[in-house]
Amino acid sequence: MYDFHSHTDFSGDCSATPESMVQSAIAKRLKGLALTDHVDYDYPHETPSFEMDLDVHFKTLTNLKVKHAKEIQIAVGLEIGYQTSCCLKASQTVTSRPYDFILCSIHTLKGADLYYGNFFQTRTPLEAITEYLEALCQMVDNFHDFDVVGHLDLPRRYHKPINALSTSDYTAVLTKLLQKIIAQDKAIEFNTSGYRYGDESPYPNFEAAKLYYALGGRKITLGSDAHRPEDIGHLFDETAAVLKGIGFGVAYYYVNRQAISYTL
Repeated sequence: MYDFHSHTDFSGDCSATPESMVQSAIAKRLKGLALTDHVDYDYPHETPSFEMDLDVHFKTLTNLKVKHAKEIQIAVGLEIGYQTSCCLKASQTVTSRPYDFILCSIHTLKGADLYYGNFFQTRTPLEAITEYLEALCQMVDNFHDFDVVGHLDLPRRYHKPINALSTSDYTAVLTKLLQKIIAQDKAIEFNTSGYRYGDESPYPNFEAAKLYYALGGRKITLGSDAHRPEDIGHLFDETAAVLKGIGFGVAYYYVNRQAISYTL
């Protein structure tokens, strides 16, 4: 399988070297690994810092890709942290170098990283997940220089009362989002960090997976969102088994921004 969401010490919230992440993927016999370090422009907090030298980053990962070409397929990528204020800058970054893969996510909403929890203090669980999904709709409408939408129900990670909701409580906005993703020929990832954060499913959950499939969505990736070598490929076999039960026969990896299918 291919792990298409991981981080290295180029990301401000990670201390693992790129080499250590690649060695873990090789040891776990993965066929491919995307290194998708954070690019979060206009980040509203002092720490962590998501500033990095993009030229050094690209050169380092490209050299690693060549070095290990006979052992594993490495995708040189980025995870764009979308905000409306930085669309143009993000597009310029993405198109300035020949990346293999671009993941796009929302980490920050209404001036705060969801990690810190302030966003949830003045909203009910339903209001929080609905507002987040609406923001993703805006992202898909207004920003097109990416391949895959990352962890599309991320608020579940940081505000556990959302898990008490039924997906049917917000089906309308989720359906709208998934239809937009399908229409743009983008993919969604199934981010297995959910299990590490105490949830019983990846992000998004399997109810969202069933809805995506019913709407005609077929493009998916698997991503661990690993910030440590030991988390590479976490619970991929178990996640793939459920996805196959829903109907997904293939997942995708990317080379030169082109989607290539492989059998789950």
